[in-house]
Amino acid sequence: MAGMLVVTPRVFKMLENDSPGYIAFSSIRSATYPLILRSFQLISSDLDAVITFQCMAFVLSFGIGIIMILRSSVPLIIVIGLAIGLTFNIYLNGFHFSILTESLSFSLVLILTGLFAFLFKQPTLFRVSALFLILGILFTLKPAALPIIIGAIISIGVLFWQKKLPHLKRTTLISLVFLLTPICLENIAHSFFHKERDSLLPIHLYGKSAIITALSSGVPPPTIIKAGLKDEWKGYSQDVKSYLMSIKEQEALCLQFERVGDYENHAYWHLSYGNLLKNGFSSKQVFGETLRQNPLGLLKLVAINRANFLCVSTPITNHKLEKTKPLLDESAFGPEARYSVIYYVFLIFGFTHITAIIYYLSYLASHLFQKSQRLNFQDQLAAHLIIWAEGYLWFVAIFSITNPRYLMLVFPMMLLAAGLFLQQRFIQFFKLFYHISQGDNTKTTH
Repeated sequence: MAGMLVVTPRVFKMLENDSPGYIAFSSIRSATYPLILRSFQLISSDLDAVITFQCMAFVLSFGIGIIMILRSSVPLIIVIGLAIGLTFNIYLNGFHFSILTESLSFSLVLILTGLFAFLFKQPTLFRVSALFLILGILFTLKPAALPIIIGAIISIGVLFWQKKLPHLKRTTLISLVFLLTPICLENIAHSFFHKERDSLLPIHLYGKSAIITALSSGVPPPTIIKAGLKDEWKGYSQDVKSYLMSIKEQEALCLQFERVGDYENHAYWHLSYGNLLKNGFSSKQVFGETLRQNPLGLLKLVAINRANFLCVSTPITNHKLEKTKPLLDESAFGPEARYSVIYYVFLIFGFTHITAIIYYLSYLASHLFQKSQRLNFQDQLAAHLIIWAEGYLWFVAIFSITNPRYLMLVFPMMLLAAGLFLQQRFIQFFKLFYHISQGDNTKTTH
């Protein structure tokens, strides 16, 4: 992994759009990452030192995570596949060279995945405590990881229910202390620098209202008309609709999903949100009116966002339309940077994940109505990791926009779960084939 990071293409700039907010410690950012950056400033180190630190942390986490997964009795071939998949994912590895929370979050998720596999194999108080400490730190670094924290807590609850964890009361108390300590410390640190914690949610509600309106009726909500933004919203809706219609017959559905997210993101920052506030209105008013005008609009948008997580490196065939798309700047990942092999690999990966969800949900439904054989260790581990990842993906689809950047956070656990799921299905298939062939041989003998 260290060798791969040396030759990994720098697909992102050191300073991305969100980087200044972390460097300046904006009130909308949690305190952990900005304080890490300031600690490097105190020792007179530049941002290159931060990049080196991020790369070293990830390489160390990669080694620790892989070793724990290997020691948890996950088959060697799956561990090798996981290691190869992570090592050659240049998109995931590209984030280590940017001033963003992604790199350190990926490191924590790798340790979390390995630790949970280790814990699932043989639960101990130390491993449970360490798991909850990692969860607490991850939440302070990336609050959007909340569904992962909730999923992990549910998983530990299942282990308690199955009586696999000793000393219920003591373990629960110690785990809560380890979970809440970093969260409380982050709150104290944030309140020291800022009087209150701002949120991006109002801006997101405003942007979602705009894209829902564009994809539905196109009629601006009454509050937008009162605020004098009617013409701007109508122009935005017309541009979005005309562009999506122009690529509908020429480009893959994945590209259409991607552009919906791009236009939603555009609405966050370029559709006069400040003017709405100056006129005494709020995004909550706009969002409520939008849902009343388009009752199914939010469901449609969330479905598009979730489906877009299947799409990575979608090919672009019409270069002229791509260059002349309204409102949006030229993509950093233009047609020449989108490789078809990556697109198809991630489509297969995504559909494997969805197939696994359907399989485990079907098993759970049948298990509720009739007693069936319990899933083995590999299937249980895969099911838990899939629940964590899927909860996170839907959370992002509801409250934000979909982007491969967000997918990469749960990529390690999704890749491990997909490998375990496929391995178990192949074993089932060959066992079934063997029994059928043995039955045919018996009939022939008779």
